[in-house]
Amino acid sequence: MNRLLTFLTCLFFTTSVIAQKDESKDYKKMKDEVNEKVFGTPDSYFKENKIPDQYKDESAVILAQKHTLESDSKIKWRIGLAASSGPKYTFWEIFRKKILINDQSALNEYSELSFNKLQSRVRTSLGKLKNYTFINIRLIKPNGTMKTIDVDESAVTVKDEKNGKENKIAIPDLSVGDIIDYYVAS
Repeated sequence: MNRLLTFLTCLFFTTSVIAQKDESKDYKKMKDEVNEKVFGTPDSYFKENKIPDQYKDESAVILAQKHTLESDSKIKWRIGLAASSGPKYTFWEIFRKKILINDQSALNEYSELSFNKLQSRVRTSLGKLKNYTFINIRLIKPNGTMKTIDVDESAVTVKDEKNGKENKIAIPDLSVGDIIDYYVAS
């Protein structure tokens, strides 16, 4: 009886460690895919960095903004201890915004962004449902140089609860005259 209990305990911890590694792999893979989809694909709306003369005195100028909803499904087959098969549905809500920071007030407002990295994990009869949020930020300096901010490295977890991790990022090296090009994808 004691050996059986020890075996089951080891099995439980082994599968939970494998599940965590698999989850972080899924997160990284999905993050790279969405980054390629948003920043890797040229978009004519986000090409221009010039503002019209009538908006030169505004605090912050939104140069471009886009909100898209997408969905797809794939058949997924797994063989092994935690075997599962069937359709995998993915739904994306992507919000992208490009903003010119024109004064100190706008700099204070846009110098920090808050987001939830993992909002929920739920097991249902359909399978495991996960809701991740991805955020990526690019700074465009007045001279045209572009700098990508590593959000995973720079973000700080403000609140870590069972079904969500609330994060905040202070955008480094942001100054008046810069353009913030960022997206939030869930």
